[in-house]
Amino acid sequence: MNRDDVFANIRQAAENVGVTLDEVKECDYINDVLSEPLTFVAFIVELENIYDVEIPDEFLFSENMETFADLIDTVLELANA
Repeated sequence: MNRDDVFANIRQAAENVGVTLDEVKECDYINDVLSEPLTFVAFIVELENIYDVEIPDEFLFSENMETFADLIDTVLELANA
């Protein structure tokens, strides 16, 4: 699994909750795109289901995971654990 695969799955998870990430780059801020709290939670649940992992709550605070690159790193770390 590589960064491109994870980013593709992030895009799919977002689409599953009604958010299109076609123009989003790794350096973009998650809160700029997924600012609605319920949509964000649904997105995280989708991502957890795709990778069969649980993203700990402390990772979900903006100071721990600001950009999509941070999210990719977190998913790679959890999926390879």
